[in-house]
Formats: sequence, structure tokens, C-alpha cells
Amino acid sequence: MKRLIKHTELDEQLDRLALDLDTYEEAARNLIDAYDREDAALEITDPSTWRKPVPEGTLKPRLPLARQFRADIDAISVMDRASEA
Repeated sequence: MKRLIKHTELDEQLDRLALDLDTYEEAARNLIDAYDREDAALEITDPSTWRKPVPEGTLKPRLPLARQFRADIDAISVMDRASEA
């Protein structure tokens, strides 16, 4: 089973790396390479959990990106472009 990298763990590691901005980019790339070598998986969470609660009577939060993207994809008109293939 793949090792699951939780958001909090990744944040802590990146925060430590960011203490030295001169080495941050290289260290972050090394971290990415290490995760790739171990075939680690990043945690996927519901994007609505990243938002603060909206007080009653205020605007609702925007649509999640996946729903916006799906609406954009659904609105695409497929055209006969076989002649360009």
C-alpha cells in the first residue's frame, strides 16, 4: 500500500524547508524526488474543508473547481475536424 502524505505533514516539511530560502527550491525538489521514489500518494480532501464557514445571510462560497471545470467541459461544442487530422 502506498504511503499517504497528509496535508499537515507536507505543510510541516515545506515550512521547515522555507526557513532557508537560499536552499528552499533545491530542497523542495529533493523532497519531490524522494516522494516519487517511494511512490507516495498525497492526501486528497474535500475543498470545502479549506474554507471558513460562511455566516448565515452572506454570499455562498464559490463552486468547487471540479464543478466549474465540468460545466466548462459540458459546454464545449464538438466540431467535425476530421479534415485537420
